[in-house]
Amino acid sequence: MQYKIYNSITEIATCWDSFLPTGHHLKSQHLLVLEESQIPNLSFRYLILENASNEMVCVCYFQLIHFIKEHYDFPLTKNHLLNRLEERVMKKGFQILVCGNLLRISSEGIFFDSEKISPQEIFEQLEKFYGTLKPYPHAILVKDWKLNQYESILKKFQFQSWQPDLTMKLKLSSEWRRIDDYVKTLRHRYAQRYRRIRSMLFPVVARDLDEDEISGLKSEIEFLYLNVVNRQPIRMIIVDAKYFLSMKRRYGENFKMIGYFLDERLVGFSSNIVHRDFWELHYIGLDYKINQTKSLYFNILYDALQNSIANGSTELELGRTARATKQIIGASPVYFSNYVRLKGKVTRLIVQLLSNRFNKRNSSAVMELRPFRNS
Repeated sequence: MQYKIYNSITEIATCWDSFLPTGHHLKSQHLLVLEESQIPNLSFRYLILENASNEMVCVCYFQLIHFIKEHYDFPLTKNHLLNRLEERVMKKGFQILVCGNLLRISSEGIFFDSEKISPQEIFEQLEKFYGTLKPYPHAILVKDWKLNQYESILKKFQFQSWQPDLTMKLKLSSEWRRIDDYVKTLRHRYAQRYRRIRSMLFPVVARDLDEDEISGLKSEIEFLYLNVVNRQPIRMIIVDAKYFLSMKRRYGENFKMIGYFLDERLVGFSSNIVHRDFWELHYIGLDYKINQTKSLYFNILYDALQNSIANGSTELELGRTARATKQIIGASPVYFSNYVRLKGKVTRLIVQLLSNRFNKRNSSAVMELRPFRNS
């Protein structure tokens, strides 16, 4: 068994794609978008594993992140001594290696032919790969791992289960032909809430943005996006307008950028990915002052729902954040398994503080809500 390392998907796109099933999330067209976006502090590694007959048996996708102050709420603590330690450590930052795609939901980074290679053999080869990285990563994360029957193998390689991750999804009934059909299934107070929130949007106008408009509004888009991102306790990857432009160029009509305008001024946006069988509400941006009076965020959620129903999607993917808000419209949590390996006591301390901050912010995020009449 051997592996080959590549720094760009363009070097291997043809053979890489030929190994993957049709429509797979690791196809080169999806990964090339991220390379083209030139996201700060982010680079990539692509591994191809071959058997003794030089036959491709596995592909692995990695994102290498230089984690610095901008990626979280600095400082983590008011303790003077710990604060000084954090300040000193974060001058250089951390190297975090992620197997998977942090910009997408349910995007594990390993695909293999189970008849020709085992997970044990895969992780043996990955151990050799990790040793080639200079500096050695402070943390290695295996993201969105679905093959829980192989958890014991991960533990053999010193990976431990990370805090449960989740995304919020709404199953779309086949009986919903338009948004009014959805509203009819709601309990009275949730239906009232829907109508009130929709009425609040006036006179804000929502419209699809084409590539030229995204380019012309890039400063406003970045400002509104950072408004949202900077409210998150951890933001592992921070994109800019180049990312949204790259997505539009690569996906065309399957990437919907919707701008919300008040007196011709952009006050919010949503980005949406139209997959084969589901609709994904991707990144958003908000003017929070306007949000207070126009309920922009709720209207973005409802617009995504309306568009997904019109598209004939079977599911609406709403992402990880603002979980309680998404439960109000009917979404439910779907959990994923992540595994992490940490290097050194200082790394463990910083990660524990980050974890505490995240859990505190999201401790009451998932509640028992029953917006539908038949629930």
